[in-house]
Amino acid sequence: SAMIKQANALLKGETDTLGFDESSPRDSLVGRLSHILVDEYQDIDDEQYELVSLLAGRTLQENGDQKLSILAVGDDDQNIYQFRGAHVGFIKRFREDYDATIHHLVENYRSTANIIAASNQLIAVNVDRMKVGHAIKINSARTNLPEGGNWQLGDPIGKGKVQLLGTKDLAAQAQAVLDEMNRIRGISDQFIYANTAVLAREWQELDMIRVLFEKQDIPVNLNWGKGAFPSFTKIREYAIILEALKNDRSTQKSASSLLSFLPENADDDNLWQVHLRGLIIDWLEETDDRLQPVSQIEEYLYEALSDQHRSQNLGNGVFLSTMHSVKGLEFDHVFVLGGSYSEPRAINMEEERRLLYVAMTRARETLQLFEIEASCRPHTAVFSGMFIKRRSVKPQLSELVQNCRYSLLGMTELYLGYAGGFNGNHQIHTILSRLKVGNTLKVEVQKEHIYLVTGEGVSVARFSKAAKSFWENKISSISEIKVLAMVRWGQATSTGPEYADRFKIDNWEIPICEVKHM
Repeated sequence: SAMIKQANALLKGETDTLGFDESSPRDSLVGRLSHILVDEYQDIDDEQYELVSLLAGRTLQENGDQKLSILAVGDDDQNIYQFRGAHVGFIKRFREDYDATIHHLVENYRSTANIIAASNQLIAVNVDRMKVGHAIKINSARTNLPEGGNWQLGDPIGKGKVQLLGTKDLAAQAQAVLDEMNRIRGISDQFIYANTAVLAREWQELDMIRVLFEKQDIPVNLNWGKGAFPSFTKIREYAIILEALKNDRSTQKSASSLLSFLPENADDDNLWQVHLRGLIIDWLEETDDRLQPVSQIEEYLYEALSDQHRSQNLGNGVFLSTMHSVKGLEFDHVFVLGGSYSEPRAINMEEERRLLYVAMTRARETLQLFEIEASCRPHTAVFSGMFIKRRSVKPQLSELVQNCRYSLLGMTELYLGYAGGFNGNHQIHTILSRLKVGNTLKVEVQKEHIYLVTGEGVSVARFSKAAKSFWENKISSISEIKVLAMVRWGQATSTGPEYADRFKIDNWEIPICEVKHM
């Protein structure tokens, strides 16, 4: 990124910066620091490698006062981001770079022994590995538990083994996921949708799953992936409370007083209010509901909202995601789809195995791997042993499921200043203030633009030029447009003073939507 490039240039003394004395920029920036910890070291790219090297003083002459002690944590078996420049070679040469001692952390505190055994069997096929001879094992405190955990005795079919489920096609796979999830749910009263993940190699394979889940009223997480989703602080529900706190910064407030910003009945909460209520309750428990300075409450909320935005998902439903987006997460039950694989190529097979390995090791209790008859199956042949249960499933399709797509109309797909071009007394602002999460809108072409229109025919948003170019020949494929969030926007957040004369009001709202289409 540009920021890392600037930091590297500064540390190398290639840019002039005010505020430093005669010492080098690195000495001034590092100061009295003595240690540096880098997590997920296997995923760093060239620029990040240079930044760490400069901070640690890798290339400096031997000098205990100038060099930092460095601890890097990483797993080359989980290097899955080569497509964005991450290079596994950096972790492999860490010992040489820093004269480091290598420690192998091999105890798994998450998964059952069966899941660990299957994951080990898959990744052992890879040749270019650092952990050869250091297989992952279950942590010592759990060695006496059944290999399949509680499901070994509680599940008469799966028996706690890693299930390899064969299906005929994508539709059968979607139905099989639903049936197996319902079967597992029926066995355990501890089953929670939010602790369940369905993972795929490509996003589009998840669309049919979501269509079927929606028909069955199974909740799913909102997951915007790489979409241009707004900062959480701009979303209406959060912006209201943050604005109120800003205007009352000189006082103290209890956590319970913040609940007044939410519906009296929690059952009436929308997606964002559910999340905000959870944050407030967490703050209440942390502070024992004692009065706290408003500035501290603001700091807590801004940090929590920033963290949630970076996660790229929100909700209490089933987690639908690609394997690339699931690192660092864990779930009780994981379903890995099998319909997105192309013919294997030797050049990328090791990374493909690492990707599946990451997906498999997200599972705590049960793991279901799917394969489709007509699709390429480059990895499943490797599995054999008492920890694997193969079975062919031929589900009775509950209904004909059309494979719809879901697309975001986010901050780059809408002209952000549209509503700002209307006077404050124009009906658009009243209509926008009444729009709620879950409301539906329509598209309408007017002259050279595409608009989002309410049921009453009022235009509330306009597509950006890029979005118009993408959607103008696809409008007939749209079956539904649903409001995901209302964003508070205004002149202060719009780019460039040259646009100020276009606006006739200081602040307005923008509907962020999801399009369901063929």
